[in-house]
Amino acid sequence: MFDLGGVLCRYVPKRRLEPFAQAVGMTPPELDALLFESGFSARCDAGDYSLGAMCDEVRRRLHTSLDDMAIARQWALAFEPDREVIALAHRIARTHRVGVFTNNGPA
Repeated sequence: MFDLGGVLCRYVPKRRLEPFAQAVGMTPPELDALLFESGFSARCDAGDYSLGAMCDEVRRRLHTSLDDMAIARQWALAFEPDREVIALAHRIARTHRVGVFTNNGPA
């Protein structure tokens, strides 16, 4: 079993702020306040939202019409793949079942 954030991928939340903010026409601090500092992201991680409900709430908070996949792509920019660990997982998968888990929200 491999954890997604912090193992298969480095989790760097600040990586998504600038591109996500640009995509919705606001500043990174505004976006950070509305989605992350507000506790919304933590509620997503706690399982309070399905992907569709999460994206609906993001659209409402940010006054945007981005579709679910666009929101998920922006959200996922916080994950930077660790190519060495991923290569290790592929090697192990040749002879063993491999799984990935995460405590991150649906996006």
